[in-house]
Amino acid sequence: MGRKGARAAIALIAVLATVPGIVFFSEPSQYTILHTVLEFTSMAISLMVVALAWNLRDLERNSQVMIVGWFSLGVLIVDMAHTLSFPGMPALATESTAQKAITFWLA
Repeated sequence: MGRKGARAAIALIAVLATVPGIVFFSEPSQYTILHTVLEFTSMAISLMVVALAWNLRDLERNSQVMIVGWFSLGVLIVDMAHTLSFPGMPALATESTAQKAITFWLA
């Protein structure tokens, strides 16, 4: 991001922070949809890193590529557990609660 993009981002943040009365989510159920979309985007990126590391395992004789791949797989699994444990999602092993989602998020 260049200087122009940084200035635009700062200006947008300043406008959104100072304009009173803007309500982005009036109900938690509206946030669940956005949260799920953003988390699935994150999981897709992690999956692409895992696939890239897996395909480079023979080309590169470098164990660091596989370490990054294994850590990305761990991020993918924890991220999926976090998404599925968010309130409003179906129960995964136990009831979906905010505390369960926060615990996976902190992991």
